[in-house]
Amino acid sequence: MSEPSAPDRVNLLVVTPEQVLFDGAAHWVQIPLCDGLLGVWPGHAPLIASLAAGELMISTDQGLQSIAVPGGILRIDVERCVVLAGGLSEGFRASRPEAIEITSTDREQLVADMEEALREALSEEELEELQAG
Repeated sequence: MSEPSAPDRVNLLVVTPEQVLFDGAAHWVQIPLCDGLLGVWPGHAPLIASLAAGELMISTDQGLQSIAVPGGILRIDVERCVVLAGGLSEGFRASRPEAIEITSTDREQLVADMEEALREALSEEELEELQAG
């Protein structure tokens, strides 16, 4: 019996309340977390973490891609890496994360908007897996 092969790509989904920013395969992803940068490679262990404001770096067959994120939530499971980023306001600058303030009312609206974006981007099965995890 042969051993199962290791994945060769990270299945990445990056969503904001406004839109899907990335949905596809990546060689690796570098993600800014509240306690430092995280490198995600194929076969990464499951993880849930808080995103910090910064640059999400994605390596694909087309080259290196950068997406500015103002914070959010990261969830990695055996099949997918999901980045739920906050809304990308017009004045956001990744080099100035201290300029972003989220009030409790903003946070509630952000959660509602992210849930809506997820319902549009994921299948029912994927949503159930996220909620169960």
